[in-house]
Formats: sequence, C-alpha cells, structure tokens
Amino acid sequence: MPFVVRPNTADGERIEELLRRFERYANASYPATPHRVTASSVELQFVVSRLNYDLVPMLSTDQPDYQLLLKKDGSRRLTSVAKHTEFVRRRTRESDELAGRVKFNECVRLLKWWRYIRIDRSGSIDEVRTTLIELLCASAYDRLGVDTTYTKTLVKWFAWLASVTARRTSVSFSDYPSVEPFNPDAPGNALWQVVDPVNANNNVVHSTWGNVELEEFASWFADARDAMSRLVAHEAAGNDGTVDDILADLFGNPILTHGALA
Repeated sequence: MPFVVRPNTADGERIEELLRRFERYANASYPATPHRVTASSVELQFVVSRLNYDLVPMLSTDQPDYQLLLKKDGSRRLTSVAKHTEFVRRRTRESDELAGRVKFNECVRLLKWWRYIRIDRSGSIDEVRTTLIELLCASAYDRLGVDTTYTKTLVKWFAWLASVTARRTSVSFSDYPSVEPFNPDAPGNALWQVVDPVNANNNVVHSTWGNVELEEFASWFADARDAMSRLVAHEAAGNDGTVDDILADLFGNPILTHGALA
C-alpha cells in the first residue's frame, strides 16, 4: 500500500524518519496488530486473516504519475505506482482471455503467500520484497503464460523460476521506456538484477543479499518445483491425502480449508 507524501522538512525526506512516523501511525490505527519495520515499509501482520500489508512511504514529484522510492542506502529511485499497477493488470487481463480459470494476479497472490511460509522456515532470509515476487511472476508469465489449471501453471512457473534464480539470470521488461537513462554505476545488488519495469536503474533485489541469501532463495524455488512435480504424480494416482500434505507444506494449512488448487 503506497503512501505518497510531500515533506516540508529535510528530516521528512529520510527513509528512517518516514518509517518511524509510519510506525507511529500503524500503532495508533491498529494498536492490537503485530507489525515490523522492513527496509522500506511498515509491515502489518493481521493474525486472524493471516494477511500482511506493507505501508510504503514514497515521495511525490513534480510529475503526477511518478514517485521517488527511498532506499536504505540513501539512494532514491524514480518509479510509478500507476504504471506498476497497470503492469500487473495488463497481464491479468491477458490471462482472463485464455482457456481455463487461471488468473495471473491469483498466481502472484499464491507466491506472495508461499513466500511467507518460506520466510518462517528460513535460515538467512527474513524479508522478500513484494515487488521482487511480482516481477519474477511476470517473467514466468511472459515466458510461459498460464495453463488450464493452477497446478499445471505452478509446475511450469516454479521450474522456470528455479532456473532463473539458480543461474541468477537478469530479469527485465520492455513495457515502458525507462524514466531515467541507464547508469551502470547505480547502487544495487551486484550479484543479481531484477529490474523495475519503469526505471532501468532500480534493481529490486535486496542490496544486502550475498551468495548465502541468493542460494537459499534459489533453493526455495527448486524445492517448490520438486514438490509440485510430486503433487502431479500423486494427483494422477489418486493419492489425495499425499496431495493435501504437499499443498499444506507449500502453502500452509489454510489452502486446504479454502479449496485445493484446480
């Protein structure tokens, strides 16, 4: 949930100060809701619904469609909430026109949820940006589309993303021209690039991730690829109990009460 602000003091333009303020707002508005401060947001953790929301402060600019995204290292990157929204909506509209019931945005939601299951079990990763998941899903969709069922779609997507993350293949898009000229010296993670479709200088991979975190992140997708392959085999054999066990391990028990993948 982006909040675009126009500060009137120098302190108000610092990400640390903005996060302190947004944490106070979160405490005042949702005093009983657990939260944590990430590198660029305040994450609200709604226990009953088990949904998390990131409150993301951004700075307004003289261009109505563009905002400044603040980074922990002090850098700023021009981007666009409206263009990011359309980036997802366009792929959702396209997937709606294909055979079957699979929607791009629902696959994105599944992987965002899966991310939290993995973080809970992680040894070295305590945060994965929503934007990173969205762009990786978009790369899978652009390469593979969606299949007639969620199961078939996720088998293909996890396999593709296992390869992308293991090889640290650069991910970029041609939806929009970059709002800034490309700068090869722009700060960011030097080991892997997943590039904002609005700004070629904004690498959304966490700058603090080194080889340990990147290898663990890649292992998440490899494990999910293998689990989905087992699921398909057990589904074909009619082993419903084992299918449920695999789904619960991947996505948590709520997926069993909200309906299995189809």
